Amino acid sequence: MLIIRDRRPTTTAANWYALFIGVYAALRIGVVHDWVIAHLHITLGDVRLIGAMLQVCSAAALLLLGLCWRSRTGDVKKWVRPALIAGVTVVCIALLIIHEPVRHTGLAIEELDGSWRTGAYLTLHSFLFIPAELVVVATLWQMAKSTTSARRLLVTLLSLAIAFSAFNLLLVMGAGWLMSAGVDGPLTEPRSMVRNDLALYPTLLPWIPVGIPAVVVDIRRRLGLNRGPADRMTQLRPLWSDLTAVAPAYRLAELGPDDGLPSEAEREFRMRIELEEIIFAVSRYLPPDTAWPDTPDERAHVLGEACRKFAEQHDATAPGSSPGSRMLVPASRPSWATNDAELEAVANAWAQHSASRLIGVA
Repeated sequence: MLIIRDRRPTTTAANWYALFIGVYAALRIGVVHDWVIAHLHITLGDVRLIGAMLQVCSAAALLLLGLCWRSRTGDVKKWVRPALIAGVTVVCIALLIIHEPVRHTGLAIEELDGSWRTGAYLTLHSFLFIPAELVVVATLWQMAKSTTSARRLLVTLLSLAIAFSAFNLLLVMGAGWLMSAGVDGPLTEPRSMVRNDLALYPTLLPWIPVGIPAVVVDIRRRLGLNRGPADRMTQLRPLWSDLTAVAPAYRLAELGPDDGLPSEAEREFRMRIELEEIIFAVSRYLPPDTAWPDTPDERAHVLGEACRKFAEQHDATAPGSSPGSRMLVPASRPSWATNDAELEAVANAWAQHSASRLIGVA
């Protein structure tokens, strides 16, 4: 339960989706619902009602996840969560009222003879998944525009699977109203395998691209096996603070949540871009025969020397002088600055020494 509430809105929504859909799937296992009935002293009808409510809750969590995912800020507007909670509450109360007449009969809602309750019940616990899945598909395709062909193929397959899910949800709702109208057929048989099984499995499909990665990464991060953007930014920050103090002109424009800064991942990306630009810029002030060492500690010292020369040159340059008056020389390109792991290793080495010692200036 420690991972259910996380400070990142997308992960929190994914974790709640995992919880709701997981419990819903478990309750459909005969051994599980028999144990629940025996130990909680409830009826099979109660278990079915709880399952329907869990399906509604999981659909709302999936919709919230998709909306957070698509948002530029990584979150939704303040009114969205209360609206979803209110909507889920209303639907669950409606399910409870509709299901009440058959609660103690042992019958399923589908076994009512020509009652409007069947169509209304199946529609209420199914419809919310359709907009939720559409948002997920739209987000997947937006992400696929800037990825590899293999991932685009994966997105295509997932989109087809989710389309199959949406079709089957429509099938469930349609079958419910056919039963309400008294129409006989394969889809209107009580507890039909077609509706019974396909009502579950399609709703699990979004869990493959959305829920599993988010929850697994979150668990790994909490166990210390996987670092998130915040952890990596903490590691890079000493180097970033010193280098941006030496060359503030290379700082990107300040952004905040109101300006559309999407996430910690985006802030980490901006930090790496700034570091890369500054490292390339200051390396031009090194002597022509300078070669970048292979070890992070030695690279940190050479980078400190480059920063010192950069600072000295800019301090000595008159305010009105042109860039052409600077003695710039070609130096070996620090290719390690574009490698995430190597840059982090240099940042670790940099953090072991004071900036005044490495750069030579306070």
